[in-house]
Amino acid sequence: AILVVGSRLHLAPKVPWAIQPHQKLIQIDADPEEVGRNYPTTVGINSDGRLGVEALLAELGGKTTSEWTDSEMSSIRQESSQRIREMAPMQVEIIETLRREMDDDAIMVAGTTDIGYWSHLAFPSLKPRSYLTSSYFATLGYAFPTALGAKVGNPNRQVVATSGDGGFGYCSSELATAVQEGINVVTVVFNNELLGASHIEQQNRLGGRVIGTRLHNPDFAQLAEVYGAMGVKLGSHQELGDALRTAFRAERPVVIEVPIPNLTPPFQIPPPTVEGISA
Repeated sequence: AILVVGSRLHLAPKVPWAIQPHQKLIQIDADPEEVGRNYPTTVGINSDGRLGVEALLAELGGKTTSEWTDSEMSSIRQESSQRIREMAPMQVEIIETLRREMDDDAIMVAGTTDIGYWSHLAFPSLKPRSYLTSSYFATLGYAFPTALGAKVGNPNRQVVATSGDGGFGYCSSELATAVQEGINVVTVVFNNELLGASHIEQQNRLGGRVIGTRLHNPDFAQLAEVYGAMGVKLGSHQELGDALRTAFRAERPVVIEVPIPNLTPPFQIPPPTVEGISA
């Protein structure tokens, strides 16, 4: 049986690792309309995710996993991590740099950008309520303003937003708010001068033709400085570690611009490869 907590399963029928017809599905969701909406459930439970899982654990009577189960789960995690690294070496290097330089309780706000998509798979969340994302709503412009709110609510924790150049362009004017109110978040803008996922999608569907995906951007580091924030423009993603250490010492909002090529998000990887990760 498969236990699903808080997932809409909106991709389940469309991907090669989809739930198979013979598998039993237990779905817990706070919204009763989501239970069974996209995939038939064996048991549907309308409940807050945390409360539902706590109730199930109470019914188990303190059972613990076996050494074999723990070992098997550890092996699966290691194998998955290695396969992700092989598929997306640059993305994983960037994500590992972010994790290494951030405090354990720092809040990561992953935007709708390639690094954000891969963060869902590869960024370890070490503390509760430390990873925020709009998920597959594909909400361009989500990361930076969300990070401002997260910092206001958690003034003593580091808050880092990862954004693409297209997404940051939606809300860069909020730098004025960040500076005026002293909301000292660190925003990492990955600049490929494209709406990257849409660019690849159009190339694949339209025989290489694209429309409206190439961007004419400002110098984001200079833009930050004009607003009174700190701007750092890197020559390579390999300089990110030093830039983050400098940013965390700054007592003002910081924008770090990182040049990257157009990278492929995980949902556009050919299915056999992605299926291997989920095996």
